[in-house]
Amino acid sequence: MAALGQRLTAVTTRDARMDVHIVPGVCQHQPAFDVMRGEETQLAGLVASQPHYSGAVCLPGTHAKWAHLDNGRITGFNTFMSGELYKLLSQDSVLKHSVLKHSVAGGDLTDQTQRSAYLDGIDTALATPERITAELFGIRARDLLDTRLPSDTSRTAVLSARLSGLVLGLELASATASLPENSLVTLIGDAVLCQRYQSALEHLGYRVSIAANADMILAGLGQIHHARPANRTVT
Repeated sequence: MAALGQRLTAVTTRDARMDVHIVPGVCQHQPAFDVMRGEETQLAGLVASQPHYSGAVCLPGTHAKWAHLDNGRITGFNTFMSGELYKLLSQDSVLKHSVLKHSVAGGDLTDQTQRSAYLDGIDTALATPERITAELFGIRARDLLDTRLPSDTSRTAVLSARLSGLVLGLELASATASLPENSLVTLIGDAVLCQRYQSALEHLGYRVSIAANADMILAGLGQIHHARPANRTVT
């Protein structure tokens, strides 16, 4: 991660007193093409506080990033479009008639019925990922046929929780495939979304640590500032 401060892109400014550089992203060619633009700064912040960090880091968001670090350096990462997929399904598919049109982290998991629906969706996606499209349509069928569902407005919240579980469960089926049981996963991102991931990961038997998003960004920029070439200023 220290190399980030040595690969800055200079930006021409109108004020000669300012020496501005842009922090680059990270690209990956193997084992799969992927790009990271911004999240590397958050990872630099984590490494600033834990220089020899080794393990999995998840950065939830519209396009969630899962990175693996070894002794403070990225060894590989993957991007999952879970947040965007949820938005498309809830707003532009047949499921828009059955679920709430909010983000993948919407809904209150302190409600036991919603929490159960969410975790059941997680388990279903991990157990039978090949059935995911059938399970997705099953949400609409449940809305029409399942008499056990609440009849009031909480009905859509329960179905939304299941959709969230199915979408995030499909992500976790891949992201945790190589993680040993009881591994530590560090989450960096929006607090509500991190809590949603934490519930799923702990349910699956993983240990979770949450790092404050703003703190990691500021620490990352500080790390890059100190690692920059001599006589350079990063803004």
